[in-house]
Amino acid sequence: MFKKLKQKISEEQQQLQQALAPAQASSNSSTPTRTRSRTSSFTEQLDEGTPNRENASTHASKSPDSVNGSEPSIPQSGDTQSFAQKLQLRVPSVESLFRSPIKESLFRSSSKESLVRTSSRESLNRLDLDSSTASFDPPSDMDSEAEDLVGNSDSLNKEQLIQRLRRMERSLSSYRGKYSEGILSQSQDKSLRRIAELRELQMDQQAKKHLQEEFDASLEEKDQYISVLQTQVSLLKQRLRNGPMNVDVLKPLPQLEPQAEVFTKEENPESDVEPVVEDGTSVKTLETLQQRVKRQENLLKRCKETIQSHKEQCTLLTSEKEALQEQLDERLQELEKIKDLHMAEKTKLITQLRDAKNLIEQLEQDKGMVIAETKRQMHETLEMKEEEIAQLRSRIKQMTTQGEELREQKEKSERAAFEELEKALSTAQKTEEARRKLKAEMDEQ
Repeated sequence: MFKKLKQKISEEQQQLQQALAPAQASSNSSTPTRTRSRTSSFTEQLDEGTPNRENASTHASKSPDSVNGSEPSIPQSGDTQSFAQKLQLRVPSVESLFRSPIKESLFRSSSKESLVRTSSRESLNRLDLDSSTASFDPPSDMDSEAEDLVGNSDSLNKEQLIQRLRRMERSLSSYRGKYSEGILSQSQDKSLRRIAELRELQMDQQAKKHLQEEFDASLEEKDQYISVLQTQVSLLKQRLRNGPMNVDVLKPLPQLEPQAEVFTKEENPESDVEPVVEDGTSVKTLETLQQRVKRQENLLKRCKETIQSHKEQCTLLTSEKEALQEQLDERLQELEKIKDLHMAEKTKLITQLRDAKNLIEQLEQDKGMVIAETKRQMHETLEMKEEEIAQLRSRIKQMTTQGEELREQKEKSERAAFEELEKALSTAQKTEEARRKLKAEMDEQ
């Protein structure tokens, strides 16, 4: 039986070494996939810990077999093998948390280029891409611990293996917390940046709307000033046609000239003034009036040009406003899509974390059950050993009492033999003396 158990244990160790050799070679050759190699080394460390526990349990179960000559270690090895199989089946699901492409696909959208407009936003989006493609890189302590465990797995006890398993579970929980915190912080930063960009767009739209309102108000004021100038020009033409004009009536016109320099007016080509020459004063007034009319016509031309330019600016602003509105609608739609995607990924991540937590709790329960089972078996073996020791002590006492009785019987038999020898010697001496006497008597006769 012991030879068969040794052969089974050696075969299992050879199979584990053959399974670990390609995994270690791939982890040494593939330097870009550093995190995957570390997680695989973590699972290999767990997988190596379980057969070491099996070896420890089998060695612990062999010692009472060698004393008692019985076979109580077979169910214990079966329990540890089932626990090792459970670990090998369930630990890769925890490893999938690190290997899952959630982090890479969580913050990627197909319409990032349409959202980027200025150079500053391009730099922000480049930072987002770099941060999203950065992988989770745990420290190199896991690799060193895994190598130490692979090298020293044969010389470790069961308690040391359990301590290492607990240490790895603690490090796994800390890495899982850091991973979730990193993903949540990245999603929050990205959503805040998107919100800031949308706020900037809204501020730009509000500023352009305010400018457009100011332009409309200024155009209305200019239209009013143009209507005033048109009435003044028509009045001047009528007065020039009707006759000479008083100087007092023409005095308020220079006050309107600086106001009319900014505004526009349609031309009136029928404004040819025929001077009515009566005396020198009327000719001078007519010349001054003609000069003023020409000046006002020039001002009207300038105002026309400014109105045309303002109309072109208004059309450009309206077209730009429509383009910005379309872009804002597109970005709002993309933001809604990103929100939905983030919510879906968040729910998926929460479900994965819950599954991992449940799995860890179940593993802890299984581990507690296995530890309790091993303790119970050890307690039973100790009780059996104590009973056997008590039986051996009673046997030793019986043997000692039997030996003492045999010694006493031996002494008694020796004493009886000595007494019989003495009696025989005395009888022999007596017979010898009697024979000598008879011989002497025969000789005398």
